[in-house]
Amino acid sequence: MSNVLTDLLINRANNHAREGFLKVLDYETGDVEAITLALIEAASIPQALIKLNLNVAYPEGGTLNSAKVQSFQKGLQNAFQKTSFVEGYKADLDQFAQELWAYFENVCVAVERLES
Repeated sequence: MSNVLTDLLINRANNHAREGFLKVLDYETGDVEAITLALIEAASIPQALIKLNLNVAYPEGGTLNSAKVQSFQKGLQNAFQKTSFVEGYKADLDQFAQELWAYFENVCVAVERLES
């Protein structure tokens, strides 16, 4: 794979992780719907990682995995769906935030290893 393409894929994964971290922080400071945006960012990462021959998993024993997050993303297309997602998963949001944080951190670590 060319260096240019590799750099583009690394930047894409890093940008989604960066945005995801910010959304989780927004959630932690009271913007409950921000968690849906963090999930959308998380759902966008795997394609870039697959092209880089990386596979970053969610923490074992958690409630999230790549397939589940991508499934969630399909149901988060408009404001009503985002709001109803929050209402439907209220009990799980704190757990989702912890797992997403760990996932974004693992993505960053994996990409940093690739760069060195």
